[in-house]
Parts: sequence; structure tokens; C-alpha cells
Amino acid sequence: MKAVLRPCLLLVSAMTACQSPRFRADGFTATDDQTKAAVPGPASDPAVGGELGNVAGLIEARRRLLESIDAPARFVRQHCPDDELVASAPKPSSRVLWFTSQDGRSGARGLLPADLTELLVSPELRSARERIELGGREGPKQPGLVKVSVDRGALEAVSRRPWAGVYHITEYREPRLVYRLSENRRKWLDGELAAQLIVYDLERGSVLCQTPIRVHAIVEGASIRLTAKEPTALALIRELGWSLRRETREALANISSSLRLPEDWDHSDHMPR
Repeated sequence: MKAVLRPCLLLVSAMTACQSPRFRADGFTATDDQTKAAVPGPASDPAVGGELGNVAGLIEARRRLLESIDAPARFVRQHCPDDELVASAPKPSSRVLWFTSQDGRSGARGLLPADLTELLVSPELRSARERIELGGREGPKQPGLVKVSVDRGALEAVSRRPWAGVYHITEYREPRLVYRLSENRRKWLDGELAAQLIVYDLERGSVLCQTPIRVHAIVEGASIRLTAKEPTALALIRELGWSLRRETREALANISSSLRLPEDWDHSDHMPR
């Protein structure tokens, strides 16, 4: 991952030199009260205030801390230390991951579509970000995306989770509608998405385990009418995101028997079409 931010979260222009990081259970470094006060948003902004706002600030701080941890030097299939995880968190509900994504493509010429990347972020993280940006008010719902949860219990649960899953996007090919002269017809070329699922230990500031995932958008039956090109392309792009989420359960099971997905993370019945 990017090493632009260091674990002491350089968010204050007049901050002193960073000490070696020692990660605490709340996701901040042990260097820290000064750093914790420097995190923008509800945790330090009295305009937002309130206990729920403070929880949102903690979640945002953990996300920033996650960005400061270096990605693995090599992408391989690496198993999780399950015995250690169970010993440190005996309850299965304590071993649930929260998710976000990062663009790790080499030489990419453009950004990944927001309609794709938003699907790869836990709704609690988006809810926390909205509360910070909107001064504690609930943000607008975005059609087609995962419903943003502002439930206090869900936010508090995520703020305490020490392990995070990151979809490190390595390849992306957008679905395209083309005209085949040899076939005298239009057809969709399927999209493709490849990611390295990396599980990070926020308390230690290190990689816990990792595995690759690759999915394709199913274009069979997609409309080839030019008037439906844009909405069809958008639906196929979102399908790539849903497909990656569906494949996460099997991918995670291949490297860990103890870590859990959030409820409904991969349930097709809850996925808009």
C-alpha cells in the first residue's frame, strides 16, 4: 500500500518527528494523544460532536492508519495464523473483517469507476465519512450502491475490529460494446477485475494474510441497443463489484478458517440488479 502516510498519521503541519509505531487496540499508535487530537472530523470537531460522531472519527482514523501500512512486497497466497486469531478473539463475531479497496494498478491511465469501488467498501466506513463531511448529518443515499448504515451498534462494532480486508486492485478491464464487422453485429466484450485480497492487522501494523481473486462480468443477455449502452455498461461494471464480493467468501476460506465476512456481504438476495 501507499506509504505516503506514516503510522503516526502526519496530519498536522507543525507536528514533531515520528516515533517508532506501537499499535494500540483502538487503532492509533502509542505515540498518540497528540495524534488522536489531530484526526479531523467528529473526534476533534465540536461542531459534529456526540458519541456517534466520535465513533465515526475513530473509524476514519483507522482507515487512514490502514493506508499508512505498506502492502506486501510480493502477492502470493499466504495463510492466516488461525490459532493465534482465535486465541486473541474467541467469539466469532469478534473476527469479522471490514473492507475497503485501493487502486494498485501499474501504469493506469484513469481512475477506477466510483460505481465499482464504492461496492468494495464497508457501508460503515462510508457512513463514517459522510458524518464527518456533513457535520454529523446522515448523507444522501446513492442509488444502486450498498445502503449506507448509520446504526450506532454497527459503527461501534467496526470501530473495534482490529483486522481489515483490502481489495488491492491489480487489473481492470471495462466491459465494452463493439461492432464486429465480420459478424455484422454489435456485442459486449466482458469486463475483468483482478485483486489481491490482503488482510491487515491494525494493532501490529502488518500484513496478516493474502490471496488473489479474479472475476469477469457476464455479458450474455446484455442489451446491445445503442440507446441502452450507458445504463447497460454501468450495470456490468457494478456486476464486477458484486462478483468480487461473492468470490470473497471462497477466497477467504482458502486462507483462513477463523476470519468472517460481514453479514450479507456476499448474499445475492441483497444485491441490486
